[in-house]
Amino acid sequence: MNPEAFFRRIGFVKKAKADLETLKELHLLHTQTFPFENLNPLLKIPVLLDIQSLYEKMILHARGGYCFEQNILFGEVLRTIGFQVRNLAGRVLIGREENEITAKSHMLLLITLDEIQYIADVGFGGNTLPGPLELKNPHPQETIFDTYRISQRSMSYFLHILNKGEWKTLYKFDKEERYPVDYKVFNWYTSTHPDSHFTHSLSVALKGKDCRFTLSNNIFKIHHLKGKVEERILDNIEEVVEILKSVFKIDLPSVHNSKEVLEKLIFKS
Repeated sequence: MNPEAFFRRIGFVKKAKADLETLKELHLLHTQTFPFENLNPLLKIPVLLDIQSLYEKMILHARGGYCFEQNILFGEVLRTIGFQVRNLAGRVLIGREENEITAKSHMLLLITLDEIQYIADVGFGGNTLPGPLELKNPHPQETIFDTYRISQRSMSYFLHILNKGEWKTLYKFDKEERYPVDYKVFNWYTSTHPDSHFTHSLSVALKGKDCRFTLSNNIFKIHHLKGKVEERILDNIEEVVEILKSVFKIDLPSVHNSKEVLEKLIFKS
């Protein structure tokens, strides 16, 4: 892993240190540079999780990725700087009851710094954290984009987001360390199984300076910091490709019929 290339890609110009200030800035810049996106699963391109493949895709070819890709790359960069990083897994609970058992299909990171533990997560779509959160802090934690809270029950932790005055649960996780072989299994299901929404529905998100952008199939939204949301329905595949390029800085992967495949998935009728 070449951290200098990563720093150039995200525009980080300071001296990297294993401290909270560096962690916060790298976390934010990552989410403003690498879009959350699932073009590879949609186009049946293998999602590779080794560092060389992630380096080539996300840094050299200016692409993004989903949770496994984003957090594996970010975690590796943090380790090269000197941070103590542990890989974790979570159960996504959006729209579900907290006691429901869902698959461990999400990846996040646990950072220990000056005996304080933080979670970092640069790959959770439109609700991606813009910065690290203190694990043991039960109070609301405000960020420049949203307010989050972490609650604990027994050995499990729950990440919540404040949405229109109501707390919504995003996912559940624990502190058990996960290894590459675990993510290999999780990633295979997420990127290939027909029940995975990543294989049949376009999902793209990126933080801006004072807003966040999301694209769900042909629905493009700009979520402003003060709560205003602009929505635009894209009428054809040319408009989708243009938004991917102009807003998310993504070129379609150079595989045969990529535009036609994407068009068929998004505009099913």
